[in-house]
Amino acid sequence: MSNISKTIFFTLVVVILVIAGFKLSNKTQNEEPIIIGAILPQTGIAAIVGETERQGIELAVKEINDEGGVDGRMFRVAFEDDRTDPKETVTAIRKLTSTQDVSAIIGGTWDFLANAAIPVAEAEQVVLISPSALPDTLEKESPYYFVTHSPVSSVESAVKRWLISNNTKRVVLMSVNNLWGQAHLKTFRKATEGQGITILKEIVVPQF
Repeated sequence: MSNISKTIFFTLVVVILVIAGFKLSNKTQNEEPIIIGAILPQTGIAAIVGETERQGIELAVKEINDEGGVDGRMFRVAFEDDRTDPKETVTAIRKLTSTQDVSAIIGGTWDFLANAAIPVAEAEQVVLISPSALPDTLEKESPYYFVTHSPVSSVESAVKRWLISNNTKRVVLMSVNNLWGQAHLKTFRKATEGQGITILKEIVVPQF
């Protein structure tokens, strides 16, 4: 795995530890490991993404534990496979909170998984943090849900610069029919505004 991926996921786990620390500070200190859940798409259409996330998390855990853990306590991750299925995501959250006493959960890799997870995280009062869901594809905000990815809208200026530098006059926009696709379509539309660019057609393809 690249150093960039390692840095991203190490930062992710450190953020979770800080959040979890508020809960841990009120508990009697002991030598039991700190357990963090990780609900990843280890199978299904997002399996390749889930595998890189798993590798990054494992690298981060090894680095933290090799440095002595947190306040002398080691760090352990309980992995669950959501199969890229929102129903499995919900089941996995309930399983981790009822059987593992997790301090926080890494999960909600894609928007439809995240949106299914948020109400359950609120009900279970467990912090959930996603390494890859986009903020502008979430259906609601929640004090229990955090993302580390930048919004799609953050690339608007870069797209606009590219269009201008290539003297673009006409474009065709294509997107998938889901929240992820809608967010990208909106951003690309805005990038063409005021640039004398004609959108010839917008093509929306079915989700998966």
